[in-house]
Amino acid sequence: MKFDKNEKLKQNCRIFASILRIHEWRRKYDHPLHQRDATDKPIILAKHGEIMQIKWRGLSFRESCWLFGPWLLGALAVIVLVAYYWQPAPPKSIVMATGPEGGAAHRAGERYRAVLEKRGVKVALRNTSGSVENRAKLLDDSAGIVAAFVQTGVATAEDGEWLSTIAGVYPEPLWVFYRAPKPVMQASELLGKKMAIGDRGSGTRRMALDVFSAYGVDLEAQPHVDYTGRNAAALMRTGELDAIVLVTGEDSELVQTLLREPGIRLLEFPQSVALSRRFPQLNTVVLSPGIIDLAQNIPSRDIPLIAAMSQLMIRSDLHPALIRVLAEAAKEIHGGSGWFHKSGEFPKLSGTDLPVEPDAERFFVSGTPFLQRHLPFWVAFWVERLVIILIPLLAIGIPAIRFIPVIYNWRMRARIYRWYAEVRRLDSEVSHKPPAAEAVPDVLAKLNRIEAQADKIHVPLAFARELYDLKLHIEFVRRRLEAI
Repeated sequence: MKFDKNEKLKQNCRIFASILRIHEWRRKYDHPLHQRDATDKPIILAKHGEIMQIKWRGLSFRESCWLFGPWLLGALAVIVLVAYYWQPAPPKSIVMATGPEGGAAHRAGERYRAVLEKRGVKVALRNTSGSVENRAKLLDDSAGIVAAFVQTGVATAEDGEWLSTIAGVYPEPLWVFYRAPKPVMQASELLGKKMAIGDRGSGTRRMALDVFSAYGVDLEAQPHVDYTGRNAAALMRTGELDAIVLVTGEDSELVQTLLREPGIRLLEFPQSVALSRRFPQLNTVVLSPGIIDLAQNIPSRDIPLIAAMSQLMIRSDLHPALIRVLAEAAKEIHGGSGWFHKSGEFPKLSGTDLPVEPDAERFFVSGTPFLQRHLPFWVAFWVERLVIILIPLLAIGIPAIRFIPVIYNWRMRARIYRWYAEVRRLDSEVSHKPPAAEAVPDVLAKLNRIEAQADKIHVPLAFARELYDLKLHIEFVRRRLEAI
């Protein structure tokens, strides 16, 4: 069928007028946010918040699973992983083994108790005979000891499966005090003397046996008593003992007393360097002039000694948060200077029997964590746990917040645009190859089926414009077909 130019122009004008009327009708009555009354004033149907509440409507159950499922599964995976690796809150109390009452380890334990209680952790102290007993209690699950002072040379490599070290905390010299009318020049001159060499199995006895054996003296083969400390010092004062052996730090009350007591002498170890080569767990130290009493210049000259190192040893299953607290306390307590070391030399990470716990090493290398510098210990602990949960959730949530609306919009428009392809195909056929008059009803039937499907589309109000545009273009194609 052919049309002259004027007839075709009139047809296009009628179609354009119809489109304008449809747009005007939609603007007045079907805007997703408002309608207009008789005076053309807008009637508000919903506030912005209400529109935001319904903008997610229109998704089928399958589409909801497809859209939100991956994000929910990701969040669930994060929760499962966090729950698997989640550590419970650290205990609010611990038990620490120290040493004989009045010794350096006992006094150090009291300082740890004071420092840790300021951070909300209660410390119960257990007096022991020394390092060997401390190691045994750490290895004993039933003892309940989680931290103890153990001198170097006591722990073995096999202990590393159950124990680890916070750090070396202070030197423990071998103190040999004796009564004699003239000074003893070396340890071999005490051969045959009656000595207090410490309890059987103690760290003091073990170190004394090793050192004196290097001088050819078998302490267990000569007269001796199997204890030391205050009782042994009392016997030495009365002449019942010739010498006593102590392995402890300079903070020991007994050491402080004996160093100042008239008639009591301190054995020197001029071969301390050789001894440190023979026994790698020992180091040479020097008691400098005036270090005991500067006013009276005690001692009056350098006194070479041999020393082990006291280690703060813990069970490997101790909570990481408490490991950091103990490391912080060790730095506060032992970080200053002493008779045998300068400020900052302790706590020491080298020379320990067992590897240093990684959490403690990280603290000594990097310092106090940011949160613990500004928050109380328990508050910092829970904030750290909260961050552990939030970071992976945010890693999933932020992309989800960004992409879910995009995917949602695409899914809503896809419902409409799939029919646009059919309308466009019919429109293209009409434009490039108009159908014969007898074929028009079949094409209109196809268009009507498309319109029927469009009427079944349910979308939120925010996408009503695209739906009306589809219906508008269906009407446009229909009019073109009717004009043929």
